[in-house]
Amino acid sequence: MNIADYKELFIQNYKGSNKTIEQTLLILKKEGASQMDSLKVLMKVLKLSIQKADEIVLNSKVWIDLKDATIELRDEFSNYLESFYENS
Repeated sequence: MNIADYKELFIQNYKGSNKTIEQTLLILKKEGASQMDSLKVLMKVLKLSIQKADEIVLNSKVWIDLKDATIELRDEFSNYLESFYENS
């Protein structure tokens, strides 16, 4: 599936069937959507900022198993960028 497919699936389930965002994110994940795919869909369909969409996805029960790893990766990347610019 691609983003357009995930977007349509989200619309069908969230807007069409009155499921919660959490329930709809679970459907997307079961269909193969990544965290990033989910974030993009929330931004496009619900017109959310990247920060708000990220907050929803990162804190959802659906993606809770990856929350710590995601935060750790972001911190490591941020630290790398800081050291890169300090040494430039």
